[in-house]
Amino acid sequence: MYAGWGFSQDVVLRPGSTQIYVADDACAVARFAAGELASTLSRVLDCEISVTNVFLDGFTAVSVGDNGYSRDAGIDVDSHPRDAGIIKAVNSRI
Repeated sequence: MYAGWGFSQDVVLRPGSTQIYVADDACAVARFAAGELASTLSRVLDCEISVTNVFLDGFTAVSVGDNGYSRDAGIDVDSHPRDAGIIKAVNSRI
């Protein structure tokens, strides 16, 4: 699966090297969203996509929810409506 933005870097999600990251202290909504995303990507990529609380070496990570990583990436959830979706790619993490 390919995601490209003209103003950012391209990110490729590959079978066997894609994970969903959700922090230990994530809210129930973020955990639910991570599970739904993992289920959808598993079907699209035809492989099991795991939801984990650690970044795995060599994997492209899709981070879900407000967490230290999203804040380090410059995402300020307080400046957006509660149900906003923000997508930002930094290196091999989305």
